[in-house]
Amino acid sequence: ADVAVVSPGSAGATGQHLTVSTGGPVWHRTPYIDAGHPRWGITGNGTTDDRLAIQAMFNTVTGPTTVYFPKPTVAYHLGAGGTHVSLPSNVTVTGSGAKFTTAGAGCRMFRTNGSDNVTIQGLTFDGDDGTITRSGRALQIDGGSTRVTVRDCFFQDIGNIGLVVTFAEDVLGAFTAPAYAAPSS
Repeated sequence: ADVAVVSPGSAGATGQHLTVSTGGPVWHRTPYIDAGHPRWGITGNGTTDDRLAIQAMFNTVTGPTTVYFPKPTVAYHLGAGGTHVSLPSNVTVTGSGAKFTTAGAGCRMFRTNGSDNVTIQGLTFDGDDGTITRSGRALQIDGGSTRVTVRDCFFQDIGNIGLVVTFAEDVLGAFTAPAYAAPSS
């Protein structure tokens, strides 16, 4: 079995990873971005709108890149209104305890609009940021996006639709939603 080991770059915000397999170690030059590094200005405190800082970070992606979101203090808050974070092509977005929230019925948290080769894994999308209004959509895959994989993601308290797939090809999903008990009569 292969094991990936991350080696941060000199600034700690970007780097590369090492895959150790039965054939021996092989360094991959795939860039790695640590979203928790202070360079990006992403707070994860649950109240500050992190959307613009997260989008600015994704705007630096120019080729195959892994973006890692560590467990935030509270949550990565993505603001309100019709805003969303646009995911570029050739990116793997992964996290360990990473939770994203937003407020506003028309909100999308993440969107791939024509992006190719995107993997989203290990993230929690929570539509309840403590307000009455629930998020409209957590993740929208559309605009001719191809080869998109959603794996090990958790969707909760989404007011409308957790995952929307329209005008996209080769979308693979393996994710969970909370189980709700039927109201007793």
